Amino acid sequence: MRRVLSALPFLLLLALPTHAEEPAVAWDDDAFLAKALEEACVLVEQVCEAKFPERPKLAKATEKQLEEILVKEMSGIFKKFGAESEAGARNMAKAFAGALAAKYEPATKTIHISPTNIRRLVKMLEKPELASHDMIRALLVHEATHALDFMRYPSLETERQTRETQEGIQVIGAVLEGHAQFVALAAAERTKQLKGFEQFTRLIMSQMNTDDAAQRIASEIATSEIRFAYGKGHAFMRAVHAARGRKGLDAVLANPPTEIRQIERPDVYLDPEANKVDAIDFDPIVEKLEAAMKVAGVPVRSQAFSATALTSVYAPLGTERAEAVTARYEDGRLVVGSTGHGKLLVVALLAFEDEASAAGYVKALEELMRVKDEQLKSSPSVRVDAAEYSKGVGHGAKRTGFHVAKVLTVTTFAGADEQKVNVHGARVGRVVVELNAVHMGWERTQEDALMELALVALGAKPVETPEPAGAGK
Repeated sequence: MRRVLSALPFLLLLALPTHAEEPAVAWDDDAFLAKALEEACVLVEQVCEAKFPERPKLAKATEKQLEEILVKEMSGIFKKFGAESEAGARNMAKAFAGALAAKYEPATKTIHISPTNIRRLVKMLEKPELASHDMIRALLVHEATHALDFMRYPSLETERQTRETQEGIQVIGAVLEGHAQFVALAAAERTKQLKGFEQFTRLIMSQMNTDDAAQRIASEIATSEIRFAYGKGHAFMRAVHAARGRKGLDAVLANPPTEIRQIERPDVYLDPEANKVDAIDFDPIVEKLEAAMKVAGVPVRSQAFSATALTSVYAPLGTERAEAVTARYEDGRLVVGSTGHGKLLVVALLAFEDEASAAGYVKALEELMRVKDEQLKSSPSVRVDAAEYSKGVGHGAKRTGFHVAKVLTVTTFAGADEQKVNVHGARVGRVVVELNAVHMGWERTQEDALMELALVALGAKPVETPEPAGAGK
């Protein structure tokens, strides 16, 4: 478990109670678990060409025990991902504790396995075939790899705790999960238990099985964070191994990269000189946006945005179209503000390789909005009741771009609530600016002013005579 904030909505769904007990299965057999862990440790040593200084212990854990472990180990990290207090960090820990199949705890050198959570995952995904002995074997190899990595490279935990940016922490997560998947696959190939590895991977990366379009969309976005860590991290480690062998993997563990782009584009890590790009300096733009949002009374934070996550946003258009839209995406930042009670303001700054790709993205953004309108017309949880599209963004809505104002009905356990969502999209050169205002209650002119600030900061010529306050509403 190395991903945090972005998967939270999905994890909350996983935390629903299980009412019916399943028949006894692999994780109920203590003798099997002990033997499987011993075998896993041997395989990990063989694949990694290194010995455990000390063999990890194995324990079954309740949700409450996992929560306490996460509070001790992850509170500082949770705060970097938006938890504003100890109580907020505990709430995040509690949500994750209900979703972990297993967790390695470096402080006690213990692999904690959660039979209750595994049952819940299998049931929620409606994939009973995943509850196999070979799946548990693959899981234990994965977790034993974490154990060896943390024992061999204590700096991994230091880096994980002390990196200041979400991006840096996400990259550490991708290195850890990617290496664990690399070793688990290699072990499965040696023992001819590939099916178990495939089942384990499906268990942790599958989306929720639901007929609700809104939940499908949310699940796709939430699991993108898992796909980044486990999928892109694994692909990165495979590429490093192909180029530099076992020594290359050890070098990554000893000195992990710091940028998401290095994980998603291993060639950038392997040969940075040959893969230099004309990088956009987002920092001064982000600072201006943060300052403006704070003046407006909106608590704010910023974070990097992976291509994996961006592609998941376009899933409603289909896999091929989503991948085409984001194929030339290079780098981006999200400036996220929230005043609580479902109120959210997000400004995305998205850099593409060329202007044509940025223009294509803005066009696709409007297409995405219209497709989601259709898909969510009958959703029981998030229904689109109205959507009004118009051209123009920025001061007086004079700049080239598009705007849509939506009215949604959001239904939760507490009842139904009307929410207003405004989306703006425009570009300056090869950089797209996308603004999403959810239930903020702002005037259109306030949103236009924030868009204008971002566009001018990116190099757009200022509008000399803005329309009076209230124009374009």
